[in-house]
Amino acid sequence: MQNILLNKKVQLAVDIIVSLFGLFMLYQILRRMFGGSWGIETLIFGLVVLHIGFTFGLAMKMTETKTEVRHLRSQFHSLATDFKEQTREFSDLKNDFTGLKNEFSNLRNGINKLGHKVEVSLKKRK
Repeated sequence: MQNILLNKKVQLAVDIIVSLFGLFMLYQILRRMFGGSWGIETLIFGLVVLHIGFTFGLAMKMTETKTEVRHLRSQFHSLATDFKEQTREFSDLKNDFTGLKNEFSNLRNGINKLGHKVEVSLKKRK
């Protein structure tokens, strides 16, 4: 079950409601400045409610961000494990190639010795 605070539609609804209320408060402040409407106490109360709405919206976005970071953390852990495994495999391959290089070096030395013996043998026959 998905957390209701992480639902995109709920976030959008909260953002729209808070934005509309903010515009309404701006309208009431402008009306107050030009001679009318609400009392100071009511405007201050409205601004406090607007602040609480902004805080609630930010808290919802922080919750979503923390969830995404937690998901990324598990992916990075898996990636690090894969890299360690690949490093081990490459190290094993390096050791295998080193062993093959040594075998080819020994084989080349053996062929060179055999070629030298053949040359010496041919010179003795002449």
